[in-house]
Amino acid sequence: MKKTGAAAAEKVKKILEALDARIIRTMRFFCRIAGGREPAGEQVREDLKLINSVKSRPEDAEAYCAKKIRRSLACLMLAGIAAAAVSAASSGAQKELTDLHISRNENGDGSRILTLLASQSWWKEPEKITLTVKERKYTEDEFLRIVGENEKQWEKAVLKGNVSWEEITSPLALSSSFLTYPFRVRWMSSEPGIISPSGAVLTEDIEKEAAAVLYASISYDSFETERSFAATVRRPSMSREEQAKADLMKAVDGVQEDSETEAVFTLPSGIGGEPVVWRKQSQNYVPAVLMLGIALAVGIFFGSDERLKNEAGRRREQMALDYPELLNQLALFLGAGLSLRGSWERIAFGTKKDSKRYLYEEMRYTCYEMEGGVPERTAYQHFGSRLQNPLYTKLSGLLVQNLRKGTKGLADLLSAEARDAFEIRKTNARIRGEKAGTKLLLPMTMQLLVVLMIVIVPAFVSMQI
Repeated sequence: MKKTGAAAAEKVKKILEALDARIIRTMRFFCRIAGGREPAGEQVREDLKLINSVKSRPEDAEAYCAKKIRRSLACLMLAGIAAAAVSAASSGAQKELTDLHISRNENGDGSRILTLLASQSWWKEPEKITLTVKERKYTEDEFLRIVGENEKQWEKAVLKGNVSWEEITSPLALSSSFLTYPFRVRWMSSEPGIISPSGAVLTEDIEKEAAAVLYASISYDSFETERSFAATVRRPSMSREEQAKADLMKAVDGVQEDSETEAVFTLPSGIGGEPVVWRKQSQNYVPAVLMLGIALAVGIFFGSDERLKNEAGRRREQMALDYPELLNQLALFLGAGLSLRGSWERIAFGTKKDSKRYLYEEMRYTCYEMEGGVPERTAYQHFGSRLQNPLYTKLSGLLVQNLRKGTKGLADLLSAEARDAFEIRKTNARIRGEKAGTKLLLPMTMQLLVVLMIVIVPAFVSMQI
């Protein structure tokens, strides 16, 4: 089992390496087209050189960019697969309704929105119809136990999609259960052939416009309020398809009106002598999935550079903190009689290898260079150039200079340098502390505002201000 897993992992690794190689060739091609530009920015190359230091290679920048692009492409591919799956699920949900019965919620559960697609064989495209399936109405005894009244926005709700009473072109919302409140509303029309008590606008028998007055009686217990609306109905110019869709809407409104006390009502199966095909319209989540995938891919692509920058910053900060300790240890071992190389090796290998300290890794690499035949002065020079830090550049120069002139007095110089470095470290720590205090200012201010609100609001309430 383990051999099979190892073989599969090795195969995946080879596939990824081949993909990275193809991406690198593509990057080189586009870089040549762009006039020989580098695939990675200067800051990225410097951070990679600092992090990989002893293992740094010229092709590291290309490998880093290829890995970043591969991850972004994988994210986009997964987003495309997810979008395709969502699209397939959505298309599968839009099946033809064979049972035209729509269930209502029980009273108190509220209304629900149902989106349907209606079509006939000769329509150019299906009609999207959004139904508000209201909850089952209370019986008369149930209405007597409920208290509720609301007249705000009433006229606007009655007009529904119409602009004003002077221009009525679409059905009105003349429902006996209105705005989800348990009213009992009775409607009467002076011209039922133009505007029916159900709110249907009948324009077949008018030429251009016709007038009608609607009377509404809203009753609650022994109280009654009457409202009247003078409406002007205008006949819109509609094509055959539009007229059929309007007739379908009127039929649906009529079915709902006639079955408000029933738990289930039936959709009309046909209009104008031709059958109507109903489908439930599902939500389309494909654009959202694709946008999420694109956002993640962009985040991975640009976030990689930010993570690289943060890692390089942590490395620089750690090495700056270890600098005074290194100087003190060198001065201590030199004062004890050890040679410079012996002191260097004692410090480098005296630290546990499993502790992630970048400084001692660089020192051990310097020891390996000297064991491999590199002169001691050259190895120290390499050490200073690899770390890209002015402090260690100064230290390497000091070590090389004293190797030429002799190590006499080197311990004192290192001790003095350590004192100066420790003062710099204290200054930097104080600056970081001040920055942390500034960052805490906003949360502290918000907490103060909360305390003030807790104290002031009850005082104002008690004073009735």
